[in-house]
Amino acid sequence: MNFLEQFAILIAALFAGSVLKAILPLPIPETIYGMVILFILFLTKALKTSDVKRASETILENMSFLFVPAGVGIIENFDLFRQNFFAMFVITFITASIAMIVSMKLVSIVQKGK
Repeated sequence: MNFLEQFAILIAALFAGSVLKAILPLPIPETIYGMVILFILFLTKALKTSDVKRASETILENMSFLFVPAGVGIIENFDLFRQNFFAMFVITFITASIAMIVSMKLVSIVQKGK
């Protein structure tokens, strides 16, 4: 499968996530819906990781460019960031911990299924 087809699969999952977000108005970002759709496709073996490997690797290799707008936003709002640093630190620590725990549990469940 060529790069364009692989990229189209990833974009289709993202678009399906946007549609799902419109149907289910939960406070979950569209990208998360898209990732869940990709996860379900991988889990059901409807899609193999090799089907999107090259496009995924290209995106990951260039991911640093995606953080530039966030860095600029922090610099532009540095005073607000400094005023709320402790609260933001605590929230970030708690949510990152929850994300790691959920990821570990999910990986262990998926690995047991193999």
